[in-house]
Amino acid sequence: MPNDILLDENFDLQFVGGDLVHGESTRQHQRLLLLTAKGEVREFPTVGVGLNDWILDDEFGDLNGVIKRQFEADGMVLKKITSTAKNSKITDINTEAVYDE
Repeated sequence: MPNDILLDENFDLQFVGGDLVHGESTRQHQRLLLLTAKGEVREFPTVGVGLNDWILDDEFGDLNGVIKRQFEADGMVLKKITSTAKNSKITDINTEAVYDE
């Protein structure tokens, strides 16, 4: 399990007593991979699912495959992914993944 600097719900650094908060960060890494679009991370331009773009699109054919490849590239094993759609729009995505040890 990765231990990293933690971010809050607004992706701001968390502080306690003036110190950065460290902790288990698997879910945080997953959220960042899902929300980051390709090209947003200069050092790694192919990283990211860009979920916001998928949500706005009427076609979301290989979204699960894109998520699987991004998680695996980050060292995770994707055990389960479920998505819900309404009127051809994605409304919910749930993943179950762990880092390969």
